[in-house]
Amino acid sequence: MRIAAIDIGTNSIHMIVVQIRPDLSFEVIDREKEMVRLGAGGLDGRALTPEAMHAALQVLSKFRRLAESHSVEEVIAVATSATRESENGGEFLQAVTDHTGFRPRVISGTQEARHIHSAAVYGAGGPGDVARWQRRDHARQRRGS
Repeated sequence: MRIAAIDIGTNSIHMIVVQIRPDLSFEVIDREKEMVRLGAGGLDGRALTPEAMHAALQVLSKFRRLAESHSVEEVIAVATSATRESENGGEFLQAVTDHTGFRPRVISGTQEARHIHSAAVYGAGGPGDVARWQRRDHARQRRGS
């Protein structure tokens, strides 16, 4: 199975495309990173700016086309602190879904820290680990374990 993992962060958006093997290991097919500064201004106003949201939507649209070019079967998207902590994070997530079809899941600070720790321990880095762990969790849920 070929999947893409997208990490919508405060400063950048990462995407990794991986081929999942039957043993749940993976091979990296492609990797992209774009600086968007979604949290520009430090969220002093507690809201994502229209300019930052527009920049993020442009990048996510590009990532959608890239995923399609790699015949990705599933896209796992997560959003972190900037989206989680902003007043208009829900509006931004709806815009992402409307423009790309992606349905990002907002992860908690604890989940975000766990993924960062896993990336450091396993050395895969960034959303690749999100893909790896999300895929394992997804497989476990399907098995009911």
